[in-house]
Parts: sequence; C-alpha cells; structure tokens
Amino acid sequence: MVSPLEVALQFLDDFGFFRVVVPFLLVFTLVFAVLQKTKILGSKEGDKVKANKNVDSMVAFSIALFVVAAGNVVEVIRTSLPLIMIVLILLVSFMLLVGMLVGSDEYKLSGWLLYGFMIFIMVAIALIFLGSIKTEDGQSWLSYGWDYIGDNWFNGPVVSGFIFAGVLLLVILYVTGAFDGATGGKSK
Repeated sequence: MVSPLEVALQFLDDFGFFRVVVPFLLVFTLVFAVLQKTKILGSKEGDKVKANKNVDSMVAFSIALFVVAAGNVVEVIRTSLPLIMIVLILLVSFMLLVGMLVGSDEYKLSGWLLYGFMIFIMVAIALIFLGSIKTEDGQSWLSYGWDYIGDNWFNGPVVSGFIFAGVLLLVILYVTGAFDGATGGKSK
C-alpha cells in the first residue's frame, strides 16, 4: 500500500520540484554564500570591504538559472549528492566508533591520519562525480577510465602516467616541506 507521503513525493517529482526547484535553491545558496564570504563583488568603505547583497544575489540567481537550464548538470547533481551523503554517513559512523573506543579527550585527528582522511574524502567524491557524469554512449566517465586502464595497463601511457603522478607528488611534498615534519622540522 502506498502511503500519502510517497504520493506527495511522487507528485513533487512529477511536477519537477526535484529537478528544478531543489537544484536551483542549492546552487543559489552556495554561490550566494561564497560571494558573501569572499566579498568579491563588494564595495570598499574606508579600510574594509563590504559585501553587496543585491549584486551577490543577482549573480547567484543568474548562475543558478544557468545550472538548472543545463539538464546534464542537474542530473550529475541529483546522482552525486546522495552518494556523497553516504560517504559522510560512513565517516561519521567511523568517528563515532573510534570516539567510543578511545574517548573524547584522547582522540584528535592530526598528522598523517588527518591527511589520510582528507585524501580518502577527495578520492571518494571524485569517484562519485566521475561515476555520475555520462558520455554520449551512456557510459560513465569512471567506467570508461577503468576500461581504458584495464585495456592499456601494460602499455606506456598508463604506467608512465602513474610514475609521473608519483614523482610529481614527491616533488610537491618536498617543496612544501612535508618531509621536514617527519624530522621534527629541523634542517641539517
């Protein structure tokens, strides 16, 4: 038996609420918040820059309309955000379990554990978005990339790409001084 709430949600979906209104509100809110925080379009009053709410709201409104008009972008948002929430629920569940075992005073994410979580989150979100974006054939970018790597694993482009990415990562870590933290920050 179908509940009245399911019927109402189906009506809203048929009406376009989840394909137009919700993505519009999400994009408008995020763009407006970023513009208000950064004060890019603000005006200078004395020594301080004041955010201009009217200009920020018009720019956010225009960008949100452009996003809603692009149906493929809305579809990526609709398929990606629920999966990102699953990653968030997994992380919160993990933190609850660790907090229960360790205790609140002794548990702080720092060092490599914090960076490991950040890298995990970035990789998970990138994979979710790559799985949501479709090619003209209907295949996701993630499955296309996975098939390409599987077909060309022993050829030059894939192996040399991984080697180049590893060397680039090591250079970035060396330049930013990440290796200095392992020796206590003392240069010899």
